Amino acid sequence: MDTIHGSSLDLSSIHRLPTVSAAQALEDFEGTQNHHISTGLPVLDASNGIQKGSVTEIWGPPGVGKTAFGIQLTANCLREGGGVVWSGLGSLLWSGTYTDADGFHRMSIERLHQVVDLNSEDGQIQPLDKFVHYSCPTLVHLIALLCRPTASCIPEWTSLIVVDSLSALVNHDVLKNTDLRQAPQTKHKDTRERRIQALHYILSNLQKLAATRDVAIVILTQCATKMQAERGATLVPAINASVWRQGIVSRIALFRDRLQNDFETSTALRFAFIQKLNGVDKHADDAAALCGFHIEAVCFFDRSVVWV
Repeated sequence: MDTIHGSSLDLSSIHRLPTVSAAQALEDFEGTQNHHISTGLPVLDASNGIQKGSVTEIWGPPGVGKTAFGIQLTANCLREGGGVVWSGLGSLLWSGTYTDADGFHRMSIERLHQVVDLNSEDGQIQPLDKFVHYSCPTLVHLIALLCRPTASCIPEWTSLIVVDSLSALVNHDVLKNTDLRQAPQTKHKDTRERRIQALHYILSNLQKLAATRDVAIVILTQCATKMQAERGATLVPAINASVWRQGIVSRIALFRDRLQNDFETSTALRFAFIQKLNGVDKHADDAAALCGFHIEAVCFFDRSVVWV
């Protein structure tokens, strides 16, 4: 059985996170090994936004670039010699851009090849020997893969795990398993309790997996609309239960904004905002936690943002 810091990797036998001595922690910190995954965005990389050994959530509305963000993380990790496990709702695509009927983008292996090859010296497409893709159509499949992994599911060379999209799986399966014959009030309470239990179970196991294997786990989730008394309709993460908010170490929001009021002539900018980093919430007015970017056909670029 493989171990890290003397702790077993058999998650079924782990009841707490591994204990690391101060000397071992200092040795790891001062070592040459990179402890975060590069995003390609200086603001996020300067703060080590995607850290190994922890769970990071990236959320936003459809079409904002969550899948592209995940592909860029995957490409950066592969170029640095790490391995990636991608768990998605749909099957792997070999070409083009395709959107499922439910509105979620599938992983395009051709696009990943192009992004990985973008900065290669010989200009040849590199084989993705350390990339593994799993299709998880239900929450049960995802739990079996990540919460009770076998030795072959998560290879030992894995540095990054991407889950796309957890919110869709949770919402679909929890609602499907709710007894529709119940009274509305009872049904709502039962659905909420089942959802909280599922989130707590999944998050606790993902935290153990990230800590014991020293991998970065990135969860891509959708958004929802919430009515607020003073602000009206506001976009919030689709997974917003207190047990989830408290357990997530880092959270990054992706969104769009427009430079002009005229819809036909306005230019939509994409932004990444660090809402939470290393367990510390960021203030909405913190400009240091915000960066602009744009997405081209095969790559992910930083963009300078000028505030007036």
